[in-house]
Amino acid sequence: MGLEQILSFNWNLAIGSQRISEDEFALLCKKAGSIVLFRNQFVYVDPNEIGRIAKRLQLGTGPVNGRRLIAAALNGKFGEDNVLLSKELKAALEQLLAEKEIAVSPDLNAKLHPYQERGFSWLVRNLKASMGSIIADDMGLGKTMQVIAALDKLRYDGVLAQKGALIVVPKFLLVNWQRELSRFAPKLTYKEIYASKRDFAEHCDITLTTYGLVRTRLKDFKAQPCSVMEIDEA
Repeated sequence: MGLEQILSFNWNLAIGSQRISEDEFALLCKKAGSIVLFRNQFVYVDPNEIGRIAKRLQLGTGPVNGRRLIAAALNGKFGEDNVLLSKELKAALEQLLAEKEIAVSPDLNAKLHPYQERGFSWLVRNLKASMGSIIADDMGLGKTMQVIAALDKLRYDGVLAQKGALIVVPKFLLVNWQRELSRFAPKLTYKEIYASKRDFAEHCDITLTTYGLVRTRLKDFKAQPCSVMEIDEA
């Protein structure tokens, strides 16, 4: 399960660590620019800050996009507002970010070089945090191998059981991907969608297709849920 799936977000008004009601906030708005006694402590009501918060409330506090939640959890800010993390989420983030080395799937039919092991661990760690990654190593250093190792790890962990991965490549790389998937990750099931009438019904760990076909069958691809999308030579 990725970080995006375990995050939730609630809007609350607070002074320091003390939550306040909207009625209390309305009273404070009337005292903007003043020092007031509030809950046995003196508080300066900054007119700029109180105005900004009031505007935020007027705009509404509806659901928040998962990617914005991840950014807020990692940097402690949502726009100009501070974010308070639960103890459970703090512990989960610390464990996630502290995890340096991740073991490859025992089914992977390859021995990674040390730099590939670091790239693989970085990929998996980012995937767990629901974050994207860009691998830009020089040609011939095994970028595809690192991605295959990460996908095989997801398969082994059960992540691809319900929603697989979508890999989009230039047409001339289709055969290369088929060959390397079969050679290095034989437990990864895959199907190629390279013809305009190929059916999506069969579930596989990986759907392999081309940029041209995505353009011509965009509606069909949008209707297919996936856990991960990998774009090669983009």
